[in-house]
Amino acid sequence: MSKLYTVAGSSHQDGVFKLRFANSMDRVNVLTRAGHTSVQLYTLPYAMSKEDATLWLENVKQIRARAVSNQALMERVVRDVTPKRVPRKGTDEERVNAQFAIWRAKAVKKFDFLVD
Repeated sequence: MSKLYTVAGSSHQDGVFKLRFANSMDRVNVLTRAGHTSVQLYTLPYAMSKEDATLWLENVKQIRARAVSNQALMERVVRDVTPKRVPRKGTDEERVNAQFAIWRAKAVKKFDFLVD
């Protein structure tokens, strides 16, 4: 028999999106102390297994589809825009801009709130 949960939602930690399951809303405090951002937990209408709670989140709250599409879009933009290395030739301004783009891409991966 699978375990039943009364609270479900999502969070980000180090840029990684995860679904979260618990039996109390106190889990928000635990996740926040652990460094999670964008913590969204909802009380389920009745106790559910992880599979049922995941379907409920996708259908009712539409959490997973939205978060996954935003994350995939951000990864694609960063991959397309960010240079792989700083060019050896070019003006100083071009080299500084290239280095800044590399640093910014790393920061966006680490801290998801830096998205403009």
